[in-house]
Amino acid sequence: MRQFQPRDPDYADRVAAAFRDGSTASQWGGELTSVSPGGMEIALTFRDDASGGPGMSHRSIVAGLLDDACLLAALTLASPGDQVHTIEYKVNFLAVATGEQVVVRAEVLRPGRTITVCRAEANSGDTPVARMLATLSVSRPG
Repeated sequence: MRQFQPRDPDYADRVAAAFRDGSTASQWGGELTSVSPGGMEIALTFRDDASGGPGMSHRSIVAGLLDDACLLAALTLASPGDQVHTIEYKVNFLAVATGEQVVVRAEVLRPGRTITVCRAEANSGDTPVARMLATLSVSRPG
């Protein structure tokens, strides 16, 4: 992963608050397991109410986790007060998520003041289950 310099020295606290207060991954019981400038990891232990069957997660939940991870990875490089929103994403589903947990890792490919590009991958154990390429807008409210 490329090394980036965050614009906000408190980026990790801001990302943790955004994860806790606004992410769907947090609402599903996800855990923020790693935050670094331009990167992040979320782990989600499967629950019965977030399942497509025994041991399988809904594809929409996996897509939501990928989107959250890209948004939060982009937020690690945004300036204080900036907001990040998804403009577009493409998801490739590679396998059914089985087992007890899915882990999503996202990284910024190209940071920008107004447009950021990220990629993310969801894995269930050693099996890649989905990949996302996302374009995000970075803006200052007001």
